[in-house]
Amino acid sequence: MYLSLAHICIQTNDLEATSNFYCKVLGMTRVFNFLKGGEVTGFYLRMSEGNFIEVILEENAPLGPGGAYRHISFESRDLDSCHQKVLASGAPVSDIKFGPDRTYCFICKDPNDVEIEILQYTGGSCQINGTDCVA
Repeated sequence: MYLSLAHICIQTNDLEATSNFYCKVLGMTRVFNFLKGGEVTGFYLRMSEGNFIEVILEENAPLGPGGAYRHISFESRDLDSCHQKVLASGAPVSDIKFGPDRTYCFICKDPNDVEIEILQYTGGSCQINGTDCVA
């Protein structure tokens, strides 16, 4: 059986800041809202065909990685342009690095302190050719 990722769910105490970061900075599309009592309590974002992020309002939720959660990773086809856009947004962001998996990436954080890894595969990337990654 083959499965694909349906969505990643994150919680926020600021729906608007989260929507702005993912839509205006990272270029995702807001697909639909969750409504309760006429109020927006969350929404779905489309990254690309079949790839979604669910965002839920949780007023007093602790933010940032917790438990087994570490980060969300997105693939980019134009890492430099993506990096420049995140830099311009003022969000915390690292330099672009070439990793031991032979993939370029940088790390940033959304308004909820969620760590995001944005990467661009190369022809030699372990994810593409299946070779072991030696750290």
